[in-house]
Amino acid sequence: MALDPTELAISHARRLELAYLKVFGPLDTRDADQRLVWADLEKHCKVNALSAEARTDGEIAHLKTYFNEGRRSVYLHIRGNILKAGIEPRPLKIRRGKPTT
Repeated sequence: MALDPTELAISHARRLELAYLKVFGPLDTRDADQRLVWADLEKHCKVNALSAEARTDGEIAHLKTYFNEGRRSVYLHIRGNILKAGIEPRPLKIRRGKPTT
């Protein structure tokens, strides 16, 4: 018997969550390569910094802020799928960034 579209969607969503978990690994059992990739993602996506960046004159650098939000969105998407798969990643730590030119 064929699955109805709702069952297929749920099945696909769960498979996707588990695939993210398999690729990126659970927090406590990540291998060296997975830890390296996570560290690179955290750095590139600036997850430990505020999204908003100020110019040297104190005004918001809107374009850089938008890029930072997009990067963070990718990281949070990955992290969210791992959470849905039943693994609790470590909490994010936010720190202030330096003004940019």
